[in-house]
Amino acid sequence: MAEFQAGLIDSKGHYSSNEEHLLDELKRLDLIIGLKVASSRLRPGGEDPYKALYISDEDVCSLLDPVAGSRHQKDDPSLRALADEIALMEEQIEEKSSRSLERGIKLNLSRLAETFRLSRFERDAVLICAAFELDTRYERLYAYLQDDLTRKYPSPGLILNLLCDSPEDKVAFRKHFLSDRPLIDSRPHSRGHGLWWAGPVYVIDPQAK
Repeated sequence: MAEFQAGLIDSKGHYSSNEEHLLDELKRLDLIIGLKVASSRLRPGGEDPYKALYISDEDVCSLLDPVAGSRHQKDDPSLRALADEIALMEEQIEEKSSRSLERGIKLNLSRLAETFRLSRFERDAVLICAAFELDTRYERLYAYLQDDLTRKYPSPGLILNLLCDSPEDKVAFRKHFLSDRPLIDSRPHSRGHGLWWAGPVYVIDPQAK
C-alpha cells in the first residue's frame, strides 16, 4: 500500500484541479477497502474460497460475538499499520485541500460538503457512490465486499461496513440515511444534491455531478 503515498504531497503542496483531488480520495477509498478485506481474512475461514456457499460453525460464533472478533483484529499489527496509513493520507488530503482553497482553487467534493454541511461520514458516503460511477472496478470490489456477485452497487449496508468500526457505530450512523438528512434527496432531482434512493442501492443525484 505504500505506493499510494508516493506523490501524494507534490512540490506544489496543493491540488491544481478537481481531478487531482478526486484521484487521491479514490486512493484513500482503496486503502479503506483494503483494510476491510484484510480484516475479513483474519476471521476463521476468511481464506476459504467456498465460504460464500455455506455457513460454518466459526461463522456462527463470529456473528454471535462480533465484538470479540473486532477486538482481535484491532490487535493485529498489519491492520494497525494500514489504519495508520489511512489516517495519514486523510491528514495529507486535508492539508492539500486547505492550501488549494487558500489559492482560490475550488474542489467540488469539498464545496458540496461545505454547502450542505455534510459530516465526514456523509462526505465519504458520497465518495463511495461516486467511485462506483467513475470506475467500473468498484463494481467487482463492492460485490466482493457484499459477498454476492449480483450486489455490485453501493448500499446502506456496504457504506456502514466500510465506514464504521463497531456495531454501535453502525446503529448510530444509520440516521444519516433518513430522508430528512442532508445526505439523502428523497425527492429525485428536487434539490440537486446528495444521494438518490433507487430501491436497495444509492446513486449520485444527476444534478449534483
